[in-house]
Amino acid sequence: MVSKQDRHMGKAVSRVYIGALLFLVIVLGLVCRLAPIGLPSSWSKWGGSVLWGAMFWCLATLIIGRGSSTRLFLAAYLGAAASESLKLMHFPLLDALRASSAGHFILGHQFAWTNLAAYGIGISCMTLLARPSNVAGTRRHN
Repeated sequence: MVSKQDRHMGKAVSRVYIGALLFLVIVLGLVCRLAPIGLPSSWSKWGGSVLWGAMFWCLATLIIGRGSSTRLFLAAYLGAAASESLKLMHFPLLDALRASSAGHFILGHQFAWTNLAAYGIGISCMTLLARPSNVAGTRRHN
């Protein structure tokens, strides 16, 4: 029998694990987009977009918790799609933020349908990798 304290510790470890994974995805995204490591521009662009989707999966998992894969996928995809749709909005404050280097990097400037596909790939990869049968220590034995 698993006690309440053990379940709580499992959730805490899980949140720490997802938080560390989020940090890793962000670092990889920054390296992919900004570091002069000689990646072809298409790899940098699409790799960063796939990692952006993966980041939203991590955020959805931290906010919602370990729910159904479909629920996490939809929450992450809606967040990523909202971030892409923000590029369609233009008003003085938002445009002023985009004028800065950090604002341009985070908010972007041009909407692209293909980015939505890349986000979906990143979210799908994270969804598949996070399946219980793929996470160490969670395999079911019959």
